[in-house]
Amino acid sequence: MGARVLAWADLEDLYETGKTPIPNAHAALRQAATDWLARPSVPNQAAYIETWIAQARESVSAVIKRDGGF
Repeated sequence: MGARVLAWADLEDLYETGKTPIPNAHAALRQAATDWLARPSVPNQAAYIETWIAQARESVSAVIKRDGGF
């Protein structure tokens, strides 16, 4: 569960850096939320969540690499 919380926190941090335009931060968060809501039922959920976490982290890293971090 901790990795999920950190992934969401990283997505929220895009708003806090002051370097990423709000529409871009919102787009990254919106995509992650859409993907999160599309997760499968419980039997197949663990693998999907691991993939979701990796994709969310990659998205945040790409935005920070482009715009800069704290």
